[in-house]
Amino acid sequence: MNSTGRFPAFKQGIHLLFLFLVLQIGLMIVSFTLEFFLPGPFLPFARNLIPFIAIAIILVHGCRQNGESFRQAYPIRPFPAALLPPMCLALLGLNIIVSELDNLVQQFLPVPEWFADYFAEGGPELLFMLVILAPVLEELFFRGLMLRGFLSHYGAAKAILGSALLFAAAHFNPWQFSAAFCAGLLFGWWFLRTGSLLPCIIGHAVHNGLPFLLLLFQLRIPGYTEPGSFQPYWFDLLGVLLLAAGILLLHRKFVEAYNE
Repeated sequence: MNSTGRFPAFKQGIHLLFLFLVLQIGLMIVSFTLEFFLPGPFLPFARNLIPFIAIAIILVHGCRQNGESFRQAYPIRPFPAALLPPMCLALLGLNIIVSELDNLVQQFLPVPEWFADYFAEGGPELLFMLVILAPVLEELFFRGLMLRGFLSHYGAAKAILGSALLFAAAHFNPWQFSAAFCAGLLFGWWFLRTGSLLPCIIGHAVHNGLPFLLLLFQLRIPGYTEPGSFQPYWFDLLGVLLLAAGILLLHRKFVEAYNE
């Protein structure tokens, strides 16, 4: 373990992001090679798991760099149940706000058809990846490895900002950047206050699962469930109020739970 702080610092975090990209490219080449010589229905699905395999490799690397066991490196501890309601309020508000930010981005950079089709036609496999695999592995990576490392080198605000920025950049596309960045800020704050990745994992799962829930209830809100326009002003205001209320209530609950 580095005597001056945990691994990684911000520059090392950028190197990890580059490693994440290189691993995905390498694994993709292996996947296409295997599919060429051994065609079958499993390999196309396995190709969707490549980002998560790459993260798993990096998580092991992080353990070795810090000289810790997996459990020590990535703390998943219980947290007070009283935090859940305000967390849900904040998540709902955040989801509405980043949806409108996405609408703004798409005015300048329309979403490619192939990108939209991937999420529209994903089915159970996509649900499993977005609501189970992504929340667990991405939170271990960006809050468990990166944020913990940054907190040993920088102040809390800089550490959370840096980890959220790299989390957004790791999606490697502009259409998910704003949502990932804002969620990264919120989850970083949760980890800072609770010292546990569990609320971040749950919040990430809820955040990713909301679109599937909306499809289930067939809600129709322009710009939110129906793309191609901006959301109603009242809906944007609702998002701001929910997020503000959730953050204020959470702050109070953190004070009560952790005697801050």
